[in-house]
Amino acid sequence: MSRVFALAVRRGYIADNPLRRLDARELPRGQAKDMPRVLDRDEIARLLEAASARYVPLLATGVFAGPRAMELLGSDKF
Repeated sequence: MSRVFALAVRRGYIADNPLRRLDARELPRGQAKDMPRVLDRDEIARLLEAASARYVPLLATGVFAGPRAMELLGSDKF
């Protein structure tokens, strides 16, 4: 939000960034999320070897490009 307000100040839409008036303890804190488990090289190789030829391009794209599942599947109804 701060960057959005800073842009609005630079463009003259607002006079100042209201978030700058907040005390540090009033600022929102991001929540730590559990990181997903990442496959190592051997696991990736075994996955691609075990997959049927039909799914290897999809799996390889997912492993090496790192898209979200919905991006990889081209769906917004996951």
